[in-house]
Amino acid sequence: CKKTGAAVIAVAVAISLLVLCILILGLFLWRRKTKNPSPIPVKRDRDDDPELLDFSLASIRAATNDFSEANKIGEGGYGPVYK
Repeated sequence: CKKTGAAVIAVAVAISLLVLCILILGLFLWRRKTKNPSPIPVKRDRDDDPELLDFSLASIRAATNDFSEANKIGEGGYGPVYK
């Protein structure tokens, strides 16, 4: 009987610790998501902003010498940056 009672207590403690770990992990992930929310893409129309420049892929390729490494000045959050 004492062994059965000890086993029940051990299982209860183990389950409690597992639930606690899951709750802590969930809280950690929730806080991480709320601190760094993913950016919401905003659809922009050319008519929205008259100063918004619109370049064709061909003109960008020509300006960067077909995305040459010699014209690469760095790496941004959205990819390489060219001069």
